[in-house]
Amino acid sequence: MTACFHVLRRFTVMPSRKSSRASMVKTIAIRCVWQDAIQTLNTLQSNAETLAKIASTRDSRRHLNIPHMINYLKRCDIEVPDLEKLSVIHISGTKGKGSTSAFCESILRHHGYKTGMFSSPHLVTVNERFRLNGRPVAKDLFSQYFWEVYNKLEATKYQVKGDPDAREMPAYFSFLTVMACHMFLEEDVDVAIFEVGIGGEYDSTNFLQAPVVCGVTSLGLDHTSVLGDTIDKIAWQKAGIFKRNVPAVTVPQPAAAMNVLLNRTKEKGASLYVTPSLDSYTSGREPVHLGIAGNMQQFNATLAMQLCRIWMDNHKKDLSKRKWICDQSELHEWEKIPKLDSTVLTEEMRNGLSKCYWPGRNQILSRPGVTYYMDGAHTIESIQQCMEWFQQASKKEASKHKGRVCRILVFNATRDRNSTALLSILKPLNFDAAVFCPNLAFTGNVGNAPDQINRTVTKEKQLNYSLVNKEIWDHINAHSKDVPPASSHNSTSDNPELIDSALHNGALNSDQIDLNSNNCNSKDLPSEGSAESHAFPCILQALFWAGQGRDTTVKLPADVDIPPVSDKLQGSAHIQILVTGSMHLVGGALGLLNPELW
Repeated sequence: MTACFHVLRRFTVMPSRKSSRASMVKTIAIRCVWQDAIQTLNTLQSNAETLAKIASTRDSRRHLNIPHMINYLKRCDIEVPDLEKLSVIHISGTKGKGSTSAFCESILRHHGYKTGMFSSPHLVTVNERFRLNGRPVAKDLFSQYFWEVYNKLEATKYQVKGDPDAREMPAYFSFLTVMACHMFLEEDVDVAIFEVGIGGEYDSTNFLQAPVVCGVTSLGLDHTSVLGDTIDKIAWQKAGIFKRNVPAVTVPQPAAAMNVLLNRTKEKGASLYVTPSLDSYTSGREPVHLGIAGNMQQFNATLAMQLCRIWMDNHKKDLSKRKWICDQSELHEWEKIPKLDSTVLTEEMRNGLSKCYWPGRNQILSRPGVTYYMDGAHTIESIQQCMEWFQQASKKEASKHKGRVCRILVFNATRDRNSTALLSILKPLNFDAAVFCPNLAFTGNVGNAPDQINRTVTKEKQLNYSLVNKEIWDHINAHSKDVPPASSHNSTSDNPELIDSALHNGALNSDQIDLNSNNCNSKDLPSEGSAESHAFPCILQALFWAGQGRDTTVKLPADVDIPPVSDKLQGSAHIQILVTGSMHLVGGALGLLNPELW
C-alpha cells in the first residue's frame, strides 16, 4: 500500500507532458492504490458467523447504531455541528429510494447546484455509491478519501471511552457513510442527497439531525426480519428519519402506512405532505419524459420534484424562516394530510428528469440476436412492476422481428427474499426457459472483481439458494393452480416443504458442484414444469446458455461444458433475456456485459 502511494505521489507532481509511458505508469499506480483500498474495505464486511451473532442481539443493541456513528464521525474529526454545513435531502422507503435520489440529483444539477449523492448498493464498482455532479467519484479520489477516513479510524480504535464496540472499526456500510460525510464536506457540495440503507429509525445514516427535507418512497414488505412483517411496522421504521421542524414528503401509501406516518410526524414534530400525481404537472401541456423506464418511476419523479422544490425554498434560510413547516399535532385523519400542488414544474426539472441516468433499473441492452432486460427488482411490488415493464417492452420489440422470439429468465433471490411470491408473479410471462445462478460473475476465485465479493455468505450457500429457487420455479410450473396469488404472500418465508426438500435432498449437497473449479458444470434438479430450467454456478455460464453464445462479449473458457440448448430455443430468430430478482445479480451481469456503466 505504501509503495503504491509513493508511486502515485511521484507521478502526480511531475510536470505536465504528453507521455504515454508516464500516463501508463500513473494509471497503474492509481489502480494499485484503488485495489488496496477495495481489499481493505472488504475486511469491514461481516462474515456469516458474525452476522449470526449480530442477529441474535440486534433488537437489544440497534439503538446504539446512531451513538456509534457519531463516535466514528468524531474519530474522523467531524462533529455533529459540522454536519449542518451539509444541506441534506434524506430519503427512506422500500422501493425507489435510489431512483428518487437520482432524480433529485439530476434536477438540482440542472438547476446549477453542485451535487453530492450517497446511495447503495453499487452495481459494478463501489465508487458508484458516491456521485459528485452526477458522476461516480473517480477511483483516485475515492482512494484518497478512503485512506483519509480509514487511517483516522484505525489510529483511534482504542481511544474511545464507553461502549467497547464503538472503539472498533465500523462495518462496511457504516464506514462508507462516514466517508460520504467526509467527502461531501471536503468537496463543499451545495446539496448532499443521502439514501437510507435499511429502515430509517436505526439506520446508519440517521445521525443526520438537521436535513432540509425528508422523503419517503413507496412502502412494502422488505427486510422483514429486521424491520417487521407488517406494513405499519415498516412505516414506523421508515418514518424514523423525520426530524422536528423539518418538512417531510411521501407518495400516496396504503391507509395503514399513512396512519403510522401521520402519527410519527406528530411524535417527531415534523410536517408531512403528500405528492400529487405526475400527470397533474402537465395538464394541457407536454408530458414529462423520464430517463428511467417503468410505471413506478412516476411516483419517484413527483416525489423528487417536490423534495427539490422544498430544498430550493429552504436551503439558504434559517430554521425559523423556513417554509413548509406547520403544526400538525391536531391532524387526526391521514386523508387530510396536505397535498402539494403541481405548479412547480420548471424547464430545469424537465431536463433533470429526462436526462437522469440510473443503470440496473428497467434497463435494456441490445446486441445482435439477443436483448437483455435488466431490473434489480427484489420485492413483491417491484417484481410486479418489472413484470409489467418487461411484458410491454418485450412485446414492442418482438413485433419488429420476423420469426420466433423466445424469452428466457435469469433469476436469483437471496435467502431473505420470498422467492415463491416473486417467481409466481413472473410465471404468467410464459418463459421458454429459466436459469438460476448465484450473484457470482465467475466460478473460481479468479476473475470476480473485489467490489463484487460478499463475505456475508459462503459460495456454497449462494449456490444452494439458486438451486432452491430453481426447485420453487419447477414446482410453480408443475402446480401453478396450487400456488396462491402473489398478494397473499405476506411473509419472507418460502414454502417450508420446498425449502426442506431442497436443502436436505441429495440435489443440494455442495459437493455436487465444485465452485472452485473452472470446469464447473451445472447440476440440475429434475424439471417438473413445461419450461426448461437449469441452475448454473455463476452469472457468466447462465448468460452464455441463455444467449446461446450469440453475444460475443460473453465468452466461456474452452474447458467449460454446459447443457445443450433445445431445438425449440435454437430455432429462435431473437432471444429476450430478463435478468432480475437481485440488484447484485444485475450488477454482476452488467459487469460482464457493459462494465463501463457511466
